[in-house]
Amino acid sequence: MLKRSATLLAATALFGGAIAAYQFYASPGDALFAQELRPTFGPANYAEAVAAVDRELAVAEARVARAPDQWIGYEGLAMGHLIKAQLTGSSEELHAASQVIAKGMEFAPELGGPVLAASTINLSLHRYPAARGYLDKYENFVVKRGPQEESAALGQSGEVAFYTGDYQ
Repeated sequence: MLKRSATLLAATALFGGAIAAYQFYASPGDALFAQELRPTFGPANYAEAVAAVDRELAVAEARVARAPDQWIGYEGLAMGHLIKAQLTGSSEELHAASQVIAKGMEFAPELGGPVLAASTINLSLHRYPAARGYLDKYENFVVKRGPQEESAALGQSGEVAFYTGDYQ
């Protein structure tokens, strides 16, 4: 009985101390909590974020117009549409991303091109077999861009496996 009482007393003291510490450090008058949070980089609000994406899309469209037979411009334009779709929830932007990446793939070499961008867009559209097909193409590339691209491919492969029920 004494052990139980001592344990209960110790637990109560610890709990009380934790509450007192929280009230001391998290009081509304504390200078840390009274500071206004300001963005330190990037757009300050939603309207600025949309405007920034629109500017990037305009640049990507100009690149495609200058070199309409180069897949890399289409990759940038498609990813811009995907980013805007994620920001705005626009199905039209998702459709544009899908159409633009398909056009870019027309100009890609057999063992190259914007396959990871195509996979990313198809994952966003829940087209898992198509995404898997692009990832399989990537696996056959002789030259890969580096660790970031490798980790993106691995992560996307895991995502496709998970959403198609391949839990192994």
